[in-house]
This record gives sequence, C-alpha cells and structure tokens, in this order.
Amino acid sequence: MKQKNIPFQLGMQYENWEFDLEPIQDRVKGYDSYLYRGKEFNYFMNYSTDKTELIFSLDRLEIVILTFFNRDMNKLEELKFDLNTIDSRIILAKGFKCRKMEIQLIHLPEEKKIILVYSFI
Repeated sequence: MKQKNIPFQLGMQYENWEFDLEPIQDRVKGYDSYLYRGKEFNYFMNYSTDKTELIFSLDRLEIVILTFFNRDMNKLEELKFDLNTIDSRIILAKGFKCRKMEIQLIHLPEEKKIILVYSFI
C-alpha cells in the first residue's frame, strides 16, 4: 500500500494494519478501537504524529484520531492552513467517495497538544 499525504484512508480494511494494532478500550459502543504501533505511518501530511488511534466498524476504518504532543500555536496555524489545502477525497478509500466525512481540529493549549480527528459522518 503506497502512502500519499494521508496515513489512513477511511473505509480501508482492518487487515491492512492488523499486525501493527494494539486493542484498547472501545471509545464508541459497537466499534473497535486500536492504537497504531507500526513504524511506517507515523505522520499526517508532513507532520509527525505522537499517537494514532484507529476505530473500526465491521473491520472497516471509520474514525482516525491523531495526537500531536508538545505543539504550540504556530504549529496549529500551520496545520489549519494545510488542512484547507488538501483535497478531502484522498482521505477516503476507493468506493467511498459519496460518503460524507468530517475533519475536526482540537487544540489543548495547557497540555500543548493538538488532536486531529477525521471520520465518516
């Protein structure tokens, strides 16, 4: 699987990463939550990620939560700008272009943490 700018495309199958996933307590009832422990996909666009959580429904990726630690306001503004320049279709696996998706950017300044979530609506 060749990586573009986006490490995990919504709609892809669990089996793509099954050996790099560690099960964690489910965040959403009826969905399966995992931490990504692999080494290959530890960035989003050109930003290295510190923690990646993948949430699946019926072995299909539905939600991605990326956490960036020790990031300041400048990094947040850069990330906001870059998010506005991407074509959101590259976040979706083939066959899912008609599904609506959402991108959320959360800044926790007291913790110097940025959380990026993208998911199907």
